[in-house]
Amino acid sequence: MSLAEAHAAANRPGADTAGTLPDTARSLARAYETDATTCWYASPTDTWGTWPYNQSVTQNTYWCRKNGLLSYRSTTITTGSYFCSSHDPYEFKVAGGVGYTYVVVHRGAYFNCPTAIPWININVNDWAEWGYDVFPLWWEVQRD
Repeated sequence: MSLAEAHAAANRPGADTAGTLPDTARSLARAYETDATTCWYASPTDTWGTWPYNQSVTQNTYWCRKNGLLSYRSTTITTGSYFCSSHDPYEFKVAGGVGYTYVVVHRGAYFNCPTAIPWININVNDWAEWGYDVFPLWWEVQRD
């Protein structure tokens, strides 16, 4: 993944970004040539429930390494469901981060699912935590 793509991730609506990257095309090229900064992208998805009440939350994360440590992370959350409506997606760092070799990010969203009884909804908060490191690996830490 290019440094320009990682840099653009910070401008996405709802992006939570930590750290910095080179700003200009010239410094991006110089950083790439010297292998000072390397970036990756992952979009792990967790799914809960069964169709048609299934809910999914995806963590779209760009992260970069410089000098062996995490130097940048930008995350946005997307949700999906066939029958339920989602609202208020959220995410926050729970461990590590810029200056460490890893970061763990907690993310989730709220879902409202109608039932056969018109005035009764099933309301849930689905969440999971994912870790990312500079080797580059990503893994699920825990989920509800």
